[in-house]
Amino acid sequence: MHAAPRIRKIEFPDDAPRNSYAAIVSNVRKKLPFWLYRLLKGFIPFRQTARLCVRYGYYVYRLFVHENWLFLVKQADYIRINNIPVIILAKAATVLTPPARIVPAACQHYLTGLREHYEFPEIYVATIQNAVTIGRTHLIVVGDKVLCHDLFTPKRDHTFEELTYRAQIEVDHGRIQLASRDRNPVRIPVAATFTDACAVNYAHWMTEVLPRIALFCSDERFKGIPIIIDDGLHPNQMESLYAFADDGREIIVLVPEREITVDRLYVVSVAGYVPYERRPGGNPEGHSQGYFSPDAFALIRSRLLAKSEDDTQKGPKKIFIRRTTTGRKLINAAEVEALLIAEGYTSVEPETLSCAEQAEMFHNATHIVGSSGAAMANILFTRPDAKICIMIGQNPDTSYGYWQNIACAAGAASVVYVLGQCVEGSPDGIHTDFTVDPNLLLKAIGSNGTRHETAKTTPARFRPQIVKG
Repeated sequence: MHAAPRIRKIEFPDDAPRNSYAAIVSNVRKKLPFWLYRLLKGFIPFRQTARLCVRYGYYVYRLFVHENWLFLVKQADYIRINNIPVIILAKAATVLTPPARIVPAACQHYLTGLREHYEFPEIYVATIQNAVTIGRTHLIVVGDKVLCHDLFTPKRDHTFEELTYRAQIEVDHGRIQLASRDRNPVRIPVAATFTDACAVNYAHWMTEVLPRIALFCSDERFKGIPIIIDDGLHPNQMESLYAFADDGREIIVLVPEREITVDRLYVVSVAGYVPYERRPGGNPEGHSQGYFSPDAFALIRSRLLAKSEDDTQKGPKKIFIRRTTTGRKLINAAEVEALLIAEGYTSVEPETLSCAEQAEMFHNATHIVGSSGAAMANILFTRPDAKICIMIGQNPDTSYGYWQNIACAAGAASVVYVLGQCVEGSPDGIHTDFTVDPNLLLKAIGSNGTRHETAKTTPARFRPQIVKG
């Protein structure tokens, strides 16, 4: 019987001396009622105005607050220069990525430039002395240096920290300026850090953060070492965390933008990564479509799939993933849902299910249809013969290899993209709302026009409901 993990949230005094533009923005968000924020967030003029205020407010802030520039260094380079020993957690691997099918065929050019395979580097853990880990970022501060993970390419990748004005990177000079620093951070003797700018997003958590935690916590050599995670994780994310950190180890919760100095910090190298966005003006050649460790995925699959590989009787076989969040919204979702239900699909909202239920549902499904969104990260649990259809808007800056690369790293390879028309005038770039031609969708899923009824034995939480448009 495993002991339950011990949760400890680091408390910071409200009057702790700080130098933070990001803190100002964060406080404004916190004081805005949540329901009002959600309402205004979906209003395009509000989003445009808010972004302009934050962007130009940061430049005004910098005129009066001169913060130190630090050198931006990759973890592997820092470890090599300082002769720090490492322990290998997973070997390097080659992931084959056969081309995905795309509908309509005239949009095939969106997939040009994708690789037929990618090499994922070995995953290691190193111990760094007197290092500072910061909430809601993977960046680590050591003296006058900021360490970034090894797959991050500054000239090509735009970070979430920059987009939220928590950091500024001068690519040509190889330096970075952090907008938020604690002058007197909390200090602890030992821990491993797993904070990340996108940790609260389910897809980034399952494919980038959890894989590192899984490899570290599954190694007996690190048994009992406390781990640092971000505050604000969804209960489903915490459930997946407990699947690995279930040996009574301490879990330290770090709030966004606050700092902990660790005398002996364990740092696990990157186990999965996709850039948040392309850097404006950067060279699109070689743009990362997302790289993921098959060994880390295999470990997550083995732990979170609570049933045997032979059990294929539970849950619906054909599922439509209903997406309720803002951004990249499928405008004619009600029409698409009704169409798929008539084709024998079951409509589901994964966020209403536990992490284990989501893993089981995707593992049992033979056909999966959904628009690009965090819930589709569950394709890492699918079987090799599952048919995966993903709807997404047409945009040349979109990383169309992302879902294909996840599927291939998990052992599946049958992905088809249905490209929809983006809504004109939207300011959200790759996150623009879009519509999908129902006839193209039927073609993509190989429909023969036959209508089916859902089995009466389908569990209540999976039963379809036709949404009337």
